[in-house]
Amino acid sequence: MVGASRVRLWVRALLVWLSFGVVAVVLGTLRVRYLEPALGALASHQIGTLAVVGAILLILFRSLRWLRPSLGLAWAIGAGWVLATVAFEIGVFRFGAGLPWSTLLAEYDVAAGRLWLLVLVTQFVGLPLALWISGLSMART
Repeated sequence: MVGASRVRLWVRALLVWLSFGVVAVVLGTLRVRYLEPALGALASHQIGTLAVVGAILLILFRSLRWLRPSLGLAWAIGAGWVLATVAFEIGVFRFGAGLPWSTLLAEYDVAAGRLWLLVLVTQFVGLPLALWISGLSMART
């Protein structure tokens, strides 16, 4: 893959990543409004995180034929999505909303029942996994 094809792939990958964000915001809003009052903060966070992971996987499988990256590019795209997500979180929540680092880092504390790390793991391994499952791993070189 060269030139314009590679640029087109990365633009499409960016659009897929933006769709992750839209879905996460919608699911987060629903979680806070409906689940949190009934189940409490931690349980609703866990269910909400698993819903986001499921939505990301669904988006990946639905966009796979549109993206059609090689396996190597799938790993690179996944890494890019993780970096973009972490940069977005730091930019919005630390520098935009002024949350302390301890609050941001608490989201990654699996021992405390926080599952946000699963979202990043899903972003990283989801596309290569989807390629492997679908048999499209050799679609592009």
